[in-house]
Amino acid sequence: MDTSKSKQGPDHLLVLVHGIMASPKDWTYGEAVLKRRLGDNFFIYASSSNIYTKTFDGIDIAGRRLTDEVLDVVKKMSSLRKISFLAHSLGGLFARYAIATLYSPETKVARQSSPQIVPISSGSAESRCTSGLCGVAELEPINFITLATPHLGVRGRNQVGIKSYGRLANIFIKERKGSYEGGTLTSLSMAISTL
Repeated sequence: MDTSKSKQGPDHLLVLVHGIMASPKDWTYGEAVLKRRLGDNFFIYASSSNIYTKTFDGIDIAGRRLTDEVLDVVKKMSSLRKISFLAHSLGGLFARYAIATLYSPETKVARQSSPQIVPISSGSAESRCTSGLCGVAELEPINFITLATPHLGVRGRNQVGIKSYGRLANIFIKERKGSYEGGTLTSLSMAISTL
């Protein structure tokens, strides 16, 4: 495979995913530091599909929005070969959901001394995959890092902070269909009750 065209831009996508009631602006400082330290091989992208009250829609809905956003970025940048996620708080659950939906078992890789794609479906996977480990948005997954993410859920709705936050969130999203209780908080509290 000719890799000369892969140097037309960054080859590693780093997706930054913010937490609840936040926006890409919350990554401004971190993004600047990462750009300085990581260099030109990385395209650092701060997700904007789940800003502010959109984080209350639930993990599945927000995760699908993040999935669509990542696919749009990958589609626009043909130089990308690798993907990593750095997510904060609830954003870690959105990222985990998105990775699961972006993962494609149809992109199978033969484990040989020089990895090759075993083409199962048409697409750009053959031109992107060089390591033999493709599968997330047809890119090689490198890192999945979460900071303060409640992977095991939260203890329950009776905690003072959660009850207050739920009431406050409902005030902000009255115009939205449903409520905070019906989306994100329910998902988080169900996770702990099933353990």
